[in-house]
Amino acid sequence: MAAILHYYFHVLGSLVRYCGNNYTNAHIDIPNLIQKIKNIVPTNILNYVEKRLTIGAPSFIRGHNTRSNYLEYYQYRNHTTIEKNQKLVAKALIKEDKYNFFLPFPSWITRFFYHLHLSPEGLVIKPGKADRLVFDATFKIHPKSLSLNTTWTHVKDEPPIWYGSALRRHLLRIWNLRISYPSEDILLWDDDVSGAFRLIKYNPEIATAFAAILNHTLCIPVGQNFGGNTSAQNWEGIAMARECIAQYFSTPTFKHLLIKHKQLLSLIQFSNIPTKKIIFTPATPDTINKGVVDQGGNIKNTPHNTFVDDNCIADIRCVCHKQWLQVQEHFFFFWDTQTFLNVDPH
Repeated sequence: MAAILHYYFHVLGSLVRYCGNNYTNAHIDIPNLIQKIKNIVPTNILNYVEKRLTIGAPSFIRGHNTRSNYLEYYQYRNHTTIEKNQKLVAKALIKEDKYNFFLPFPSWITRFFYHLHLSPEGLVIKPGKADRLVFDATFKIHPKSLSLNTTWTHVKDEPPIWYGSALRRHLLRIWNLRISYPSEDILLWDDDVSGAFRLIKYNPEIATAFAAILNHTLCIPVGQNFGGNTSAQNWEGIAMARECIAQYFSTPTFKHLLIKHKQLLSLIQFSNIPTKKIIFTPATPDTINKGVVDQGGNIKNTPHNTFVDDNCIADIRCVCHKQWLQVQEHFFFFWDTQTFLNVDPH
């Protein structure tokens, strides 16, 4: 509050940069990061990652707001799920604030902010899952309303989407595993990235366009909202770079990581080995799908097929391969940077 008064409200970029830390990804040594992964990640993805971490998102935002449009959204506030679940909203806000995903202000100062647009929020409640705030940037109060997703940000301005093919690639991986290993059970792994969109920051100069009021708190996000029509595209490059890096480290060259991260590996649990013989449906190889073992008997690195923020992985439980390494009394199969197998050596 004191800082925004110091910066006369309209210089929000100065306030965000002053806060630093996770508000701007200032804790990341971006030049050093890019240097380390430049020979691992393709150049087009590398350039994309660098821009998102330095300039921010979205790629473009164009348009204007009117006083009457602003007041209509200000008076509408939020959807009924927010008003009916004040305690759940408060809990979600505490979590968002803990990770520096937004800047909180008392709502009474909303009228003093320059270049501010308010979008309504809703609360998605699903049994067994954490409650999630959803930023409804498409909602129009009436047909002539100027909403963020339909007026100022556009999908066509952003990089193409790749995750639409994730399911197909994942199924092809399972099919090829079954070709090479007709009698082994195939294990599936879903690696979810927590708060994925929030990891990509809005450019500080335009963050006020993505604001909302919740529980008498003006929330100005610094990380991308769940509900913005450009959020998925701006996360996509990071997801693709993550896939490349994970596959790169899945070689015996980096076997020291097994020992370095042994404490973490011991926490991973896998399904029990089937106690009775199971007959699996066979898979037939063809000119395109030839399995996961090359002509030299080497197993191809485990691919990572990411659907938005869910990394889908499939592999067999146990293989007789040179990548088996002995770490004290256990054997670990070097799977990738996040997935390892810990089994009884017998």
